[in-house]
Amino acid sequence: MTIIPFEEIISGATVRFTVIGGVQFLSIRDLIMVMCGKNQNQAAKVWRRISDEVKAELNAFYLNFKFPGRGQSEQPVIQFQGALKLLTWLPGENAKKFRSQAADILTRYCTGDTTLLSEINAQDADNKALDIQEEALQTSRIERHLKAVTIQNKLMDMYTALCPDNVIDDRTRLHFKDIIVNLSSSAVSRL
Repeated sequence: MTIIPFEEIISGATVRFTVIGGVQFLSIRDLIMVMCGKNQNQAAKVWRRISDEVKAELNAFYLNFKFPGRGQSEQPVIQFQGALKLLTWLPGENAKKFRSQAADILTRYCTGDTTLLSEINAQDADNKALDIQEEALQTSRIERHLKAVTIQNKLMDMYTALCPDNVIDDRTRLHFKDIIVNLSSSAVSRL
């Protein structure tokens, strides 16, 4: 389970999401909490009060899911496209703000505002920069792991050289081996 920050809407706000069958689904309850300024119980009530007609329109986009954790029960989750539709029906100031921003973007699009393209390209560049940072972090982890394996292999070679044919008794050999493993683990943690 992970969360999506909604910083631009409310400072510190987050919405849980999960991936089901390769498709991302957001917690409807969390979304309502963020957009309507409600607590969990109030958000559940808002969802229950949404008309059957609206829920029928959203039906293709949502299902029930139980998030991991103690005390969790099944709750509705919704795909991003469905979430956008849901936001057009929600009450509250944040939902109103979202609708205004969405209307502004659609107006700009429909009137041919070419600055939208540069904004999209800038966002794409930001996303690519984040991808590059994540890739560098992953490469760093792999390099540290390879260094750790190299250190452990060198220490084991040293052990083999110091104890050819395992001439020392088993207890001493195991003690010596533990020391080498502990030293290598200590060296790895400092990488």
